Amino acid sequence: MYELEGKNFVRISSSGIIYLSQSDHSDTSMSGTVLIRMKDNSTVSVSRRCLTKVKKILGLQEENKMKKTVWGSAVCFMAGTMIGTLIPILISLQAGKGQYDPAAPYLLSIVPDEVHAVLLQFVLTGFMGIGYGAGMMVFENEKMSLLQQTALYFVIACAVQFIPAWFCGWMEHSLPAVLTYVMVFVMISALIWIMIYAGIRHMGRNMNQKLKKQ
Repeated sequence: MYELEGKNFVRISSSGIIYLSQSDHSDTSMSGTVLIRMKDNSTVSVSRRCLTKVKKILGLQEENKMKKTVWGSAVCFMAGTMIGTLIPILISLQAGKGQYDPAAPYLLSIVPDEVHAVLLQFVLTGFMGIGYGAGMMVFENEKMSLLQQTALYFVIACAVQFIPAWFCGWMEHSLPAVLTYVMVFVMISALIWIMIYAGIRHMGRNMNQKLKKQ
């Protein structure tokens, strides 16, 4: 069976190979599994371990991952610092005093002065952004289901956000505040799942276009 690979035959699992010319279209299950319907109306699933190779054969695999990683880290760091700038503005607006406080009182109480407080907030939120970006790598783990990936990302994102939220004084240091914080992240994770699933559906449409050319 291994001799067939590369001759318009593509491996879709450890025990399955399909002839691309006999494939009709692809679809996606709610768990994130890519399904390929053949022209004889049979349906086969592509294992997540083989999905990368299938995408590469169809010309859908991204290249230059190192450049993408470096650029992505820089963008994530800056995105984190932007969040770190926006949150104090929102807190200042909520206070309704007509005064901008670049750092929360709690943060000012644990550092020597306001400059150090803003600097610490900048660093924490920058690495928070990188943490968000690094966490997205779990969605490239093809051995996990989409639900498992989303759950793991929830844990990572919750942790990387909790550290600056706690030390920068964005949340009260109480159990109700922590529970509210977790609930917010549950909703965010649900939104992320919807976005990722939509992305997989989009990938499926691209695969369909490639399969029609086979």
